[in-house]
Amino acid sequence: MIFLNMEKHVYFKLKLKNLLRGKMMAQYFFPVLNTHASIWVIAMIFFILPIVNVKKDNKNLAGTFQMILRLFFVFLIVTGLILVYIHNFQWITVVKALLAILLIGIMEILVSRISKNELTSSQAKVFWGLFAVTLIVVLYLGYIVI
Repeated sequence: MIFLNMEKHVYFKLKLKNLLRGKMMAQYFFPVLNTHASIWVIAMIFFILPIVNVKKDNKNLAGTFQMILRLFFVFLIVTGLILVYIHNFQWITVVKALLAILLIGIMEILVSRISKNELTSSQAKVFWGLFAVTLIVVLYLGYIVI
C-alpha cells in the first residue's frame, strides 16, 4: 500500500513538473524565436557586407565585418539550441539545427575564401549552390514545417 502511494506521488510530481515546464517554455518561445529570426537577418546583412567590401578593395573593413559576423554566428547557435530545447529535441528541429550549422559553415567558407581571394570559379559555383539550397531548405523547415 505504501509502495502504491509512493508510485502515485512520483507520477503526480513528474506530471506536474512536465506541465509546469511546458507552460514555462511556452512563455519563452516567441521572444527567443523573434530574437533568433532577427539575428538571422542581421547575420545575412553582415554576410553581404564583407563580400561587397572585398570587391571594393577595402579589406580592413571587410575583416571587421567578418569578425562581427562570427559573433552573430555564436548568437545564432545559442538561440537555435534554446529553440531545439524548447521543442523537446524533436527530430525535425534537430535536423533543421544541423542544416543551419551547415549553412553557417558554408557562409564562413564563402566569406573567408572571398576575402583571401582563394575562391576559384568552380568552387564558387559549388559553394554558392550549396548556400542557396541549404538556405531554402532551412527556411522551408523553419517557417513551413516546424
